[in-house]
Amino acid sequence: PALIGAAVAYAVSGEVSVSGDQRVHETGKVAGLWRIPVSEVMQREVGSTDANSTLREFVQSLGAHHLHAAYPVSAEGQPVGVIAMRALGRVPAEKWDDVRTGDLAERGGTRVPPNCTLYEALRLLTDQRGRHMLLVTSPDGKLEGILTKTDLLSALQATGKPTANYSPAPADIT
Repeated sequence: PALIGAAVAYAVSGEVSVSGDQRVHETGKVAGLWRIPVSEVMQREVGSTDANSTLREFVQSLGAHHLHAAYPVSAEGQPVGVIAMRALGRVPAEKWDDVRTGDLAERGGTRVPPNCTLYEALRLLTDQRGRHMLLVTSPDGKLEGILTKTDLLSALQATGKPTANYSPAPADIT
């Protein structure tokens, strides 16, 4: 987290320090980044789990292609929280058939609308609560995607230009 914070601090200042002798000025790109909505950067194909799934069912459903630190947990089609992979270590493997993912999920999770800016998303992801991800939800509460710190850093690294004429509405953060 400290390394990510340092990288983002350099980016926010408009300069990215490559080394003590070398500086890359990215002011225009970084300034434009903060007007980009999370919907342009978020992961749309999201591995998630139902709150009633057992831990064993959850782990078996992941496969080798889904390797994240945390996953959204849903009940009745609505996100209800986030389960961190480290939480699995608190339950002995022989009890994985008896414990539901909803039992271990951190309830709530921070939700943002698709038009939330990357600047606000960065603020939320780097606060002291150690969030793994933001849940990007539609006005009716449906999960549209997730945004992680890695997604933000990838956006910083991207060479594309921000969307022209984008003017976000105030974000409804819950």
